[in-house]
Amino acid sequence: MPNALFPIPNALFPMPYSQCPIPNAQCPMPNAQCPMPNALFPMPYSRCPIPCYQFMNNPIIWLHGDCLSPEGPAFQAHPEAQAIWVWDEALIDEWQLSLKRMVFIYECLLELPVVIRRGDVATEILAFAKECGANKVVTAESPSPRFQDICLEIKRSLPVEVLPLEPFVRYDGYIDLKRFSRYWRVAEKYVF
Repeated sequence: MPNALFPIPNALFPMPYSQCPIPNAQCPMPNAQCPMPNALFPMPYSRCPIPCYQFMNNPIIWLHGDCLSPEGPAFQAHPEAQAIWVWDEALIDEWQLSLKRMVFIYECLLELPVVIRRGDVATEILAFAKECGANKVVTAESPSPRFQDICLEIKRSLPVEVLPLEPFVRYDGYIDLKRFSRYWRVAEKYVF
């Protein structure tokens, strides 16, 4: 299939419609609209019922406080993707983050290929995605309820792929997280 007519690689449609592995009842497209060679594709590309962004893979990476590593799952899965960090002003005020903590985060960010912004996180991520022509937001999981709310807001406009983090310590018991020293007393036995 020539790319000028339908910009999807031929490898995605290597067989005639009659050999398609998707059962007719599960196919999102009626027989007459299946994007196969020209004889089987009765409409211009502009009227295709499957938006082209579903076939493109142009994500952006959303970095947040629970995954600031260049070895994080989002960077590993999409090494060429552009990344964004958004200083969440509401969160900074709510949690009363110290200047020392913000400087530490900023220094971590300086070592990453990331665009740094501030404001409403979902709004800034969606604006960045639009600027980059992205069709998806990729990030690492976080236990934060605020993270879940932001993901839901982004999902209204773009798909969000949340990748699992490799746990630093595999431990099922109780760990006191109020002080690092208490946490480390337990975790150290499982790390080394």
